[in-house]
Amino acid sequence: MNLRETDDERRFRDDARQWLSTNLPTDWVKNRMCEPLDPDERVAFRHAWHKRLHDGGWIGLTWPREYGGRGLRLTHQLIFNEELSRAEAPPIASWVGLDLLGPTLLVYGSEEQKRRFLPSILNGEHQWCQGFSEPDAGSDLFSVSTRAVATDSGWRITGRKKWTSWAQYSQYCLVLARTGDPKDRHKSLSAFIVPMDAPRLTVVPTRMIDGEAEENELIFDGVDVGPDAVVGKLNGGAEIIITNMGFARGIGTVERTLWLERSLKRLWRTVDVLSRREGSTYSWEKARRRLANLDASIQALKYLGYRKVSEMEETGDPGGKASVEKLAWAEIGQALTKLAMEILGPHALIEDAELNDGTWPGQWLKEYFRSKGGAIEGGADEIQKDTIAKRVLRPRPAALEQSGQLLAR
Repeated sequence: MNLRETDDERRFRDDARQWLSTNLPTDWVKNRMCEPLDPDERVAFRHAWHKRLHDGGWIGLTWPREYGGRGLRLTHQLIFNEELSRAEAPPIASWVGLDLLGPTLLVYGSEEQKRRFLPSILNGEHQWCQGFSEPDAGSDLFSVSTRAVATDSGWRITGRKKWTSWAQYSQYCLVLARTGDPKDRHKSLSAFIVPMDAPRLTVVPTRMIDGEAEENELIFDGVDVGPDAVVGKLNGGAEIIITNMGFARGIGTVERTLWLERSLKRLWRTVDVLSRREGSTYSWEKARRRLANLDASIQALKYLGYRKVSEMEETGDPGGKASVEKLAWAEIGQALTKLAMEILGPHALIEDAELNDGTWPGQWLKEYFRSKGGAIEGGADEIQKDTIAKRVLRPRPAALEQSGQLLAR
């Protein structure tokens, strides 16, 4: 990947930086770049920020122009993400629809589905969630038991989904269901668009260790959808899900490392304040070394992500390295939040205006608990290691042949 920006890319970065300098939400800046603590208020705040970004032309940068995007390259999206991080801008609420399901519909959706759903994903009017995992089928999505049976008017879906993020705030869900013989595993799965207000669909929030109900269980008690709810080919759901997860681990890796950079920056500011206080007995030199090591890991991961994005622009495939990156950012996130808890001690739980590090009381504790989910969501660490062994580190046939010749000598 050529890291030297073209004239066009420099102008794009300057425009993005200028726009962000005058358009960050006033409440966000006034409240030390802290979001509302109430989940409902936080989602509303993020939706308002999404709308402002959309009105400014900064949403769907890489989407085709005919569907409301700007038709730019992934490089432009990376640049804008970097500027969002530099400005410490707030996140948006409907990133699942924008980063995962919108691109999936662009590849597999019918023309009618694209015209119907993409505009409301872009402008943030509709939030989406993903109904993939199940109580007995987490990382092994090919063993899902939720079934979709053909009816005279479409399909009837019955089953349960687990770990569906922010389903209680979503208007639509992409659901993976069995439409054939379970023995066929990946060859008998299909993807369906299901309205979240459909009759006989129940959303049960699951309170997590951090105190919030981010995840949900979905109960489909014979939910009826029309024939136009199928995305792509019937029994072609496995390919759709693999592509969807590829989007999650494509440019998403760089986005996560930028977020890790922001968290690390906050922690550096905290260390600078606490280390100057009289009576402190913490080994701040040791803390700074550990922060520097984390910074090096984050930078290495970020540039690995840049290389992968460059390859994606050529091939469209994130490849096996995506599992390496997913495993790495999960481990780094846990190490960072653990270090924050060690450094802050009781300051992680109480208000300390002097810190002024862009956190609120209890945020680091919440992020520490939340980081544990990074080792599970999107494929557990054990699954990622298996994928790395088979797809990344597995020797090529030529290498195996050469090894056999050496052993025979």
